[in-house]
Amino acid sequence: MQLATTRWVEIRQKLKMKEPEIDLWISNNRFPKTKRTAVMQHILYSLEHDKDADVENLLNSLSSTDKERIESNLTLGEHQSYAKLAATRSMEKRYHKKLKERSVELWMLGNGIPNDLKPIIKRCTGDRLQDDQEVDVASLMSILPREHKSALKRHLCLATFKKIQALRNMDDRVIEIFMNHLKPVVYTENTYIIRNGEPLDLMFFITQGVVWTFKSTGSKTTDNCLEKGDFYGEELLNWAMEFPTFAQVPISTTNVKCHTKVEAFYLTALNSKNLIRNYWWLFRQQLQLSTQCETKRFEPLALLAVKQTLLRGKRRAFKK
Repeated sequence: MQLATTRWVEIRQKLKMKEPEIDLWISNNRFPKTKRTAVMQHILYSLEHDKDADVENLLNSLSSTDKERIESNLTLGEHQSYAKLAATRSMEKRYHKKLKERSVELWMLGNGIPNDLKPIIKRCTGDRLQDDQEVDVASLMSILPREHKSALKRHLCLATFKKIQALRNMDDRVIEIFMNHLKPVVYTENTYIIRNGEPLDLMFFITQGVVWTFKSTGSKTTDNCLEKGDFYGEELLNWAMEFPTFAQVPISTTNVKCHTKVEAFYLTALNSKNLIRNYWWLFRQQLQLSTQCETKRFEPLALLAVKQTLLRGKRRAFKK
């Protein structure tokens, strides 16, 4: 509400600044003062929608009689100037459109997008992506239809998920559940993703860019480089499978910093814990549990599931 009020105040200030210019224009073109309100409304609408409040747009919004009156007062040179301005703006729009199309093509090439997804991405970016908007995984995921978001995640992350040691005994249903809850993120160059000594609250999967991981022990520093197809934070998944409290969340012993712009997907500690809690039966079925100790990890969730089932049964019986 406050943001909208601030925006309205800014628009009113801009309109007030334009009033002398508008009055002069009306006078020079012998435009009836009774039509001043219509002109002001046009200018106000243009400001509200971030459009150009120029003569060309104004003429298009007026009646044919008023339009002819104003056009008759314009000199040939003015007509040519307005035509040239309109042509320039049209060229700029075509240029920005081509630039955006080229950026999309390069992004798809760099990410090896399959042929069946390419026309969908092109269509969505052409219709919904703003000219000044960056072409990256976050902007594309924000405009794609739901089913195509899932297809893009699968293409970009499936091979990486299959590298995770904790999920190697799982079937595709488990991996699909995790991928459905991934969120896109873009980090700028030199951004810290995780710092040494802070809680490890996310696991991420790199689709573009380079990330440095490094830690210091005394005078010695060890580092590693993560790139496209790599992931970081498997400890978080191992932690979630123990069904702990958040007081036991792992603490990072490493700094994780972007060397370049990085595109990735991430899974938070809360999401990881909730997914395993909600689908515990699938994990128990897929994990090859070999000891009684491992089996006991699932007993609290199994007991909770039984209680919830009994409670639902009682509610249905009560309603009858």
